[in-house]
Formats: sequence, C-alpha cells, structure tokens
Amino acid sequence: VSDDYVWDLFKRHKWTKKVPRQSHPKADKEAQEAYKKNFRNYWYPNH
Repeated sequence: VSDDYVWDLFKRHKWTKKVPRQSHPKADKEAQEAYKKNFRNYWYPNH
C-alpha cells in the first residue's frame, strides 16, 4: 500500500495528523513546572 493511498484514506475520513505543541528552546522548564503545580492558586486565588 502506497503512502499516498493511506493519506487519501485519512483525508476521505477527515482524519488529521496530531502533533504536540512545540516548545521554545529557551523556555524555562522549572518555571513551567512551578506554574503547573500552582495553577489552581493562579486560577482560583480564594481557594
């Protein structure tokens, strides 16, 4: 089965290729993890 045939099947069934969002090479991983841990406090300050 050719690659073109497979992609045509995907297109016919309206399937799309899903990939994770890219991250910036200079992103601060520690700051991101701290934000994830404290997200509820940022979103709901009274809880």
